[in-house]
Amino acid sequence: MSSKAKKLTDQEITLQFNNMKSEMQAIAQKIGELEGDADEHKAVIDTISPLNGDRKCFRLVGGVLVERTVKE
Repeated sequence: MSSKAKKLTDQEITLQFNNMKSEMQAIAQKIGELEGDADEHKAVIDTISPLNGDRKCFRLVGGVLVERTVKE
């Protein structure tokens, strides 16, 4: 350590550790959420891929239901 480096107290170390642990849990939760979304997207793509390209389907974009065709 540098001679100018501040030595942390036990309480500061514990607080910093708890903050990092909390941040890690939030990141892990977000990763799980994104993996779930990816699985849902894959299931939809697998389901509509064999369908006729001119067939009507719907997509939720920013809270608005939009009509599309399968090929779009």
